[in-house]
Amino acid sequence: MFCCSTQSNKLRLLRGREQAWRRLDLPEVTSIPVRHSPSGIYDLTRGVFLLGERSRQSSRRSTDGLKFIKISSIGANGTERGDGHISWSTIKLERPIIDIGLSAQEHDLIAVVTYEFKNGSPVASIDIHLLNLSTGSYHPSASRPIIHVEDIHL
Repeated sequence: MFCCSTQSNKLRLLRGREQAWRRLDLPEVTSIPVRHSPSGIYDLTRGVFLLGERSRQSSRRSTDGLKFIKISSIGANGTERGDGHISWSTIKLERPIIDIGLSAQEHDLIAVVTYEFKNGSPVASIDIHLLNLSTGSYHPSASRPIIHVEDIHL
């Protein structure tokens, strides 16, 4: 019986894949359906594809939430491997989002920069929220999960 899982065969396949990446010789093109209204925030870092989300009823161009998927979970037909559809993970903070930074594989961390007007005044508080990417909750390793940057007049 022929078996393709020998160590030498796995090593050969791995080397072939690495050489293809070096040449950017990618064998397939995959479309990922986006069913939310994307904002201007996006990122593709270490296998995590993130798009900002804008509320459909919102006339402003702000980012109200974040949606992301792991590229490795997507098959060639643009669906998730196993169950046949794409399931975007969501992060919401109840504040408009200005920008983000990811450290996905190293720390399961997303830093989300937000603003919030203080008591109806033209002064906005700019803050950084340190979150677990996988859960959307505040990161357990952060001694201060919300870092106040400054107050600005808009």
